[in-house]
Amino acid sequence: MQQGNKTTAPEVDFGEFAPATYAEWREAAVAALKGADFDKKLFTKLVEGITLHPIYNKWDEHAPVAPAGQFPYRRGTRALGYMEKPCEIAQSIPASTPEDFNGKLLHDLDRGLTAVNVQLNCKCGLKLRKQADWDTALKGVQLDKLPVYITPGSCGLGTFSMFLNTYKAAGFNTADLKGGVLYDPVGKAVMKGSLCGGKGICACYDQMAVMTKWAVANAPAFQTIGVSGLPYADSGASSFEEVGAMLSTAVAYLRAMEERGISVNEAAAHMRFTVSIGANLFLEIAKIRALRELWAIIVKECGGSEEAAKIKLHAHTSFWTLSKVDPWVNLLRGSAQAFSAIMGGVDSIDVLPFDAAVRMPDEFSRRIARNCPLILLGECNLDKVVDPAGGSWYLENLTDEASRKIWDVFQGIEKEGGIIKALKAGTIQKKVNATAAKRYELADQRRQSIVGVNQYVNLAEKKLETPEGAACAAPKGHGCCK
Repeated sequence: MQQGNKTTAPEVDFGEFAPATYAEWREAAVAALKGADFDKKLFTKLVEGITLHPIYNKWDEHAPVAPAGQFPYRRGTRALGYMEKPCEIAQSIPASTPEDFNGKLLHDLDRGLTAVNVQLNCKCGLKLRKQADWDTALKGVQLDKLPVYITPGSCGLGTFSMFLNTYKAAGFNTADLKGGVLYDPVGKAVMKGSLCGGKGICACYDQMAVMTKWAVANAPAFQTIGVSGLPYADSGASSFEEVGAMLSTAVAYLRAMEERGISVNEAAAHMRFTVSIGANLFLEIAKIRALRELWAIIVKECGGSEEAAKIKLHAHTSFWTLSKVDPWVNLLRGSAQAFSAIMGGVDSIDVLPFDAAVRMPDEFSRRIARNCPLILLGECNLDKVVDPAGGSWYLENLTDEASRKIWDVFQGIEKEGGIIKALKAGTIQKKVNATAAKRYELADQRRQSIVGVNQYVNLAEKKLETPEGAACAAPKGHGCCK
């Protein structure tokens, strides 16, 4: 249609298309299956204990969901999503020495990295044991402009002190401090099998309280409490077991901080969650949205404000799904997982390089991994849409179901007396081990397809080269192909 110099699209009338009922969709699907059983063929049972349906339509409507920026934040904590605050590219730097870390960090900051991610005390990772190490590792970095996220070992307070010394020595104002020293003693204990140092969890809470009180008084945008789901996810836990344990850990930290004179609002404001992003694209989107919503409800029920209930959420693609066999397929896995994280609306993301299960990632693999979220955000325009998953009958119902399942896990842990007692009793470990065993069983029986690993194996595959001294495989027991 021409109006002056402007061309407008003609109006489209959809009145001729009558809405299809579930029965009509089912009838068409049955015909297409040519005799195959509809229920067995098209309903998908997941290890998480839920069944995905083949058809969702307007008869699957759910309760109204508040817009993005409104409590309980299922659709995001900011009204304009990434247009208001971009997703941070917080890729961790695989390095063995402070000098190596600094060189790679400065290189990657010029090529898309927007946040510093320091992973300490990893099996084959970075160790910064003295002040000079910190000064070297962060030399030349604009610490007042960039958020710096640090995952410490058992001594959070020592890490915190040395990082602050480096920051202050560079002449920066602590009021501008961004990022956090994400101290997570429960998560560290799960990874190692026991609390480090032999002083007990109360001593760890004391360290956390000292750090948090300093941040409350001096650096309002700096987080001092970490809650990580990686130890559970990397052991084979279901998405719901992972998030349920995270919520119970976070509640334990809220209680411990209150006992030490830190309010719910103050503790929640200085807490950051790290969630693993697995292989089931839509389920991971729903998991993120459910976690954000449930945490908001918990904080408010504990007496916190709606502002304090806004979660800070970092996403880390799954080590469990990385394959040593046919590792190039990990490029596709990482891309899909990054898509899930961004669709779910995380605040920052770390995509694992495709070769991380085989060797120390090189410049090429780091660049490809870093480019996954950069392309999704900048070229696919996912940073221009607020909660693109919102309103989907499938995803809203999946989020509802995820919330119920996660809440059941959380309540089960709380009934045992909380995360520490449940871990000491071994109940969480037993459930996670059972889930991991089920995953292996499904893969071994080819009832769960892992392309290139258990379906289309290339017997003539040439393995990736591993330069001497550059090996950095996944921790024992992790990854879908040990």
